[in-house]
Amino acid sequence: MGGCTMFLDIFRTNPSVERGEEVRETAPALSLDDTFPYGDVGRGAVGEWVEYRITSAESAESLRIALVGVNPALVEIEQKRGTTVTRWLQELGPDGKIARSLVVEGKRAPTEQDLLHPPTQPKGAWPKVEELARSAEPVTIEKRTYPATRVESMMTSEEGRVSLETDWWCAEVPPFYADSPAGGLVKRTVDGHPAILLTGAGKDAVKSLAFPATISQ
Repeated sequence: MGGCTMFLDIFRTNPSVERGEEVRETAPALSLDDTFPYGDVGRGAVGEWVEYRITSAESAESLRIALVGVNPALVEIEQKRGTTVTRWLQELGPDGKIARSLVVEGKRAPTEQDLLHPPTQPKGAWPKVEELARSAEPVTIEKRTYPATRVESMMTSEEGRVSLETDWWCAEVPPFYADSPAGGLVKRTVDGHPAILLTGAGKDAVKSLAFPATISQ
């Protein structure tokens, strides 16, 4: 079961204003691990997208993930936190890792990110997952009912923190945020508290960002 939020406090937006017009500023390039932190976009079709509301004790945000190209896979991600909107265009290599990443915060100019290559962790190393129960349980969101599979798991972090995670998975949902054999994520609670909720899905996403052209020597 994959899927996490790309929590990047990238930079503060403070646009300069000159003669009543915003001046687009280029932010410094940022480093980013090349591990794609979400689900298996290879199981989706071009144009498919999902959107989630993600809440915790500290923050709330919406996250949209769309597959906008293949060969190579191109993924657009949009994160909204308060009034800040951050977008990414990421190209994934055959190994599923990020090969290129472009980031845009607000009205700043697009910035291509430097990629870091940390050692690959063994799959499923952390957190440790112990499945406790599994059953069929439909979930209704905004008048649509998803024929979901409910899975309760005990999660143990590397630091020894233990939590009860309950996930609802559905084969009708693209597995872009998180994936399982039962399909994409519909809903997640942690220790009984709402954590992640699917707020939309569709098949009409189009590419809106582009990498800068590379000049061969």
